[in-house]
Amino acid sequence: MKFGKRLREEVEETIPEWKSEFISYKQLKKQLNQNDPDLWETYVCCKRPRFATLDCLGVGGSGFIRLFEGEIEKVNAFFVNKEEDYIIRLKELQEMVAKLDDDDDEEVLEVQKNILDFHAEMVLLLHYSLLNLTEIHEDREEAQEEAYEGSPSHTFHA
Repeated sequence: MKFGKRLREEVEETIPEWKSEFISYKQLKKQLNQNDPDLWETYVCCKRPRFATLDCLGVGGSGFIRLFEGEIEKVNAFFVNKEEDYIIRLKELQEMVAKLDDDDDEEVLEVQKNILDFHAEMVLLLHYSLLNLTEIHEDREEAQEEAYEGSPSHTFHA
């Protein structure tokens, strides 16, 4: 199964409500497939093109790089907002625990449920981060392969 399809399925199964907050692998791949001419020109700035970084690729400001940077900003903003929400929520949970009446079983169960829900949300954010990291890695590899294959000196040897 192709990476993009596997990724879409993973997002749909785990966090469909955050779908729009993920890196748009499809858009990035589409941009790469347009054979952006700036991509190779900036790629050759590296002494070892096969090990180029996105910083090296970004020197010329190709469409792919601009799109990629925008997607990274989107993911980072979402993560920071969630992180801030979770800090507030953690303080609220700590206050609930501090005020907890151990003799009230119903109240104890409610606090435990809230803590478990909070933990589950944090695990989802971790999963979100890992999926996006996987996308970044895949996009970087594809950019390097595209630039290498598009180079004037590149020839395929079977």
